[in-house]
Amino acid sequence: GLFGSIIPLIAGYFLAQYFGYGFGASLFIGVALAATSITISLGSFIAKGKLNTRVGRTILGASVVDDVIGLFLLAFIVSMALTGGFPSFGELGSIVFGMAAFAAMQ
Repeated sequence: GLFGSIIPLIAGYFLAQYFGYGFGASLFIGVALAATSITISLGSFIAKGKLNTRVGRTILGASVVDDVIGLFLLAFIVSMALTGGFPSFGELGSIVFGMAAFAAMQ
């Protein structure tokens, strides 16, 4: 869920700050750490024959949500880097629409 993306983002940000990176680089590092690896989870569940169990579906679903949140955060941070400030509501809407359109095509 949300904490699966936010905690690595915050930890990555402060760790990068500790090592002397600037605000933008630290934020980017934090966002990069917020993404999970669905492929590894999926492969593990398939190998163990646990993908179609309640636990397997729950963990995989949470991983998908974490990755979607991570991708949104990455798009948000890139937008901030390109514009030099917070994105407008229109830009945020464009990001969300693009993500929804991409998901619909899959």
